[in-house]
Amino acid sequence: PILFGADHPGWKGGNKGDGYPSIFNKKLKEQIKERDGWFCNICWKNMDKLDVHHIDHNKNNCDKINLVALCRKCNISANFNRDLWSLYFSQLMLHKV
Repeated sequence: PILFGADHPGWKGGNKGDGYPSIFNKKLKEQIKERDGWFCNICWKNMDKLDVHHIDHNKNNCDKINLVALCRKCNISANFNRDLWSLYFSQLMLHKV
């Protein structure tokens, strides 16, 4: 089921600020998308619109090894079963270093 508002795991109490540090900016996101070849790292579709996902789900950890390009659908999926996805991405990132 799709969860919204207070039921969603990413709910921050209704604050309008996105909570991301200033380093998580357009330039950094473009670098991650370029590094990942403009492919989603789950479904492997090539797209011009990708999200940048924090592997450890910590918005303040903007180390490039903690960031991965995902399509919107896969980014939403990666926010559930977080331990499983974190393990998947950790293994994937070993090949990107």
